[in-house]
Parts: sequence; structure tokens; C-alpha cells
Amino acid sequence: MKKFFLFSILLLLVTCRNQEENNPVTPDPPLFQQAYQPPYFQTDSQKFIYDINELPEITVEVSLAEWNKFLNYYDQNPNNEEYVAGKFTWVKNGTTEILDNIGLRLKGNTSRRRPEGNPGETHNATNPDWHHASFTVSFKKYNKTQLFHNSEKVVLKWFKDDAMYAREVYSYDLFEKFGVWTAPQSSYCKLTIKVTGDNKAAYFGVYQLQEPVDDVYLANRSTFFLRLEIYGKQIGERVLKMLPLRIWELKM
Repeated sequence: MKKFFLFSILLLLVTCRNQEENNPVTPDPPLFQQAYQPPYFQTDSQKFIYDINELPEITVEVSLAEWNKFLNYYDQNPNNEEYVAGKFTWVKNGTTEILDNIGLRLKGNTSRRRPEGNPGETHNATNPDWHHASFTVSFKKYNKTQLFHNSEKVVLKWFKDDAMYAREVYSYDLFEKFGVWTAPQSSYCKLTIKVTGDNKAAYFGVYQLQEPVDDVYLANRSTFFLRLEIYGKQIGERVLKMLPLRIWELKM
């Protein structure tokens, strides 16, 4: 009886060993952050303009007549989207690029404000009262063939209610890292506004440089929108097949 018991245990051990060899246990995946892969391939334009590792300097110069027109547009309608003409200068890594005849307009909802003075006042060259404001720069507003590194527009946002200057830039980067491919590109820049003829330009400080949602934005993500369209169509077809009675089969 004792020999039979020992033989049974030996047989059980051999059987378990064979099962382990034939069915090896898959180890758990390593608990560390995998290498980040962007949800889509950034274009050269996006990489150059929205470079989080650089702080380009942007100067927008507007004539006195155009700037007063800009202020007047706000007085007539704070939510206006009227453009005025100006000159755009970009400096990055010691290289300067200048685009003439660009369009400048105000942007924002709760952050929208008059960039200088009080309602009804014109530009004060001696003692200007500047206010932070958000802007949209359109490179092709007055020149339909003009682009800046294949981009039609850029958005310049001041950090309203964000003393750390990080909320939106960090959030968009976080969204992208989690595969939210609709998140716009975003980085930083130094913004200066100059009214032609003034002795001193107005340094508005560090601004958020943001990718606008426009035709270029859609083109850069066209493959994803195509997938979404196909997926949505497939889901719609499945739902229709589940309906007991299709709407178009109803007899009026």
C-alpha cells in the first residue's frame, strides 16, 4: 500500500511537469511606460511651427490706420471677426522669416478683449494702455497663395486664468499621447505687437501658439476622418438592420 502511494505521487509530479513544458506560462508584461507613438504622423509644417522645445519670437506690425480700424471693429462689435492687414515676422534659432500683407483679427470667447485702451479711444503712441488679447493670424487673407510652412493660419492665445502658462499646452499634449488625434498642436512663442511709427513695440509676453481648426487641420488628419466615416457608416447599417421596420418602408 505504501509503495502504491509513493508511485501515485511520482506519477502525478511527472504529469504536472509535462503539462508545464507543453503549456508554458506567459509572463506578465513589464510594468513600465511604453515608448510614445503619436496617433498620426506630424507634417514637417507642424513639427517646425509647434516645436515644444523652442521659443520662437513673433512680431506683428500694423499701420496706425489699420490698428485704429482694428480697435474700432471691437467697439462696434466685440465678437467681430474682421481682419486688418499687417506684417508677420518669425524668428527661430537665429533665422528670420517675414511675410507681408497678412491678416490679423481678434479671437476668443470669454478671453476676448480690446487690446488697447478704452472703448472709443484710438491708439496712444505716447502712453499706450495695452491689454492681453488672443489673435488669429491668416497668412492668405490678402494673398491667396501665401502660406507659412504650408499653414494658412496660426492662433496666438494669452493665458487667461492660467498663471502657470501650462494648462492647455499640457492638456493637448496629454490628449495626443492617449490617442486623441483631434487634439490640435500647441506650443509657445514670444509675441510683440508694433504699430508702425511708434518708438517702442509692445511686448505681450509668452503666448500659446495653437493650431487652428481649418482646411489644413483636416487635411493633416484626413486618414482618421476617413476611418471615422467608414466606421460610422458600418455602425449605421447594423443599426438599420436591427430595426423591425425601416423608415423608408413606411407607407404613407
